Amino acid sequence: MPQLNLKPSHKAVRDYYATLRQYDRHNATHEGAVSSPFETLLTVCAKQVDATLIPQFAMRAPSGSRIVLDGVIFDEYGLPFAYWEAKDMDDNLTRAVQEKREAGYPLDNTLFQNPQHGILYQNGEQVFDVDITDPTRLIAVLQYFFAAPPAALANWHAAVAEFKEKFPALGRKAPAEIIWYTRLILHCSKNGCKHLLKYTTPQLTESRGTTRKRQLKTSLIRLTRVSNGVIGLSNHWENWS
Repeated sequence: MPQLNLKPSHKAVRDYYATLRQYDRHNATHEGAVSSPFETLLTVCAKQVDATLIPQFAMRAPSGSRIVLDGVIFDEYGLPFAYWEAKDMDDNLTRAVQEKREAGYPLDNTLFQNPQHGILYQNGEQVFDVDITDPTRLIAVLQYFFAAPPAALANWHAAVAEFKEKFPALGRKAPAEIIWYTRLILHCSKNGCKHLLKYTTPQLTESRGTTRKRQLKTSLIRLTRVSNGVIGLSNHWENWS
């Protein structure tokens, strides 16, 4: 994944703070207003790293209850790697984080934010709690936010890269096709289809060589294991499709 390149002098950062100043002059401090400039900034950042911000994204908490995040950022393979929750100027952000934790919101790589305050959680631990009225601190938080996908997701990217390198013919196909096959494996394994690889392996290669098929099967198994790790990050795979 490309690295985020952001400086206080960049237009996206200057526009973010300029919009907040305009809102302040009109006493617009509610969440619906002050979250909008940050959403715009996140959208710009996401495009830099070949990712996509989806606002108001609904998913299921581990308890099964429905939750809606202010934003979820998906990588180029369509997998979520970052979550955003916005609050208004009058909210106690620390208390809001605790409430979201109790509600089952993901804390794998989650930024809780209002115009004055940012709290970043990664792998369930707080790594930043800073005043983001300072552009330098805001950028530091965003760089961590976009540079540190959960470990299992990083392993997924490595596995896909290795898979494409070993099998150039498949590598020329869209990454989504690789993910589709992996999801098929997961679906069938959950439903007791013990001979799935017997049927998927011939579809994934034109070669009939025994050695090549054995290598392909090994790579598929690795992708499956990595995908299970990604699923374990939030237990919401079905919501990402």
